[in-house]
Amino acid sequence: MGKITVEIPDDLENEFRDVAIHKFGKKRGHLKKAGIEAIKLYVDNAVVEEGIAMGLTDH
Repeated sequence: MGKITVEIPDDLENEFRDVAIHKFGKKRGHLKKAGIEAIKLYVDNAVVEEGIAMGLTDH
């Protein structure tokens, strides 16, 4: 399993945490689940809207 560390603005972090709690409850792993879902949505959107194919290295 990979690990990605990012720095985001405080307001975005707070909003992300609030949405994650609302959707998954304040249970162990709620941020991980929300992060995985967010990354999947980002990747899917990029593939559809920008025509980025999986495995393509030139962006």
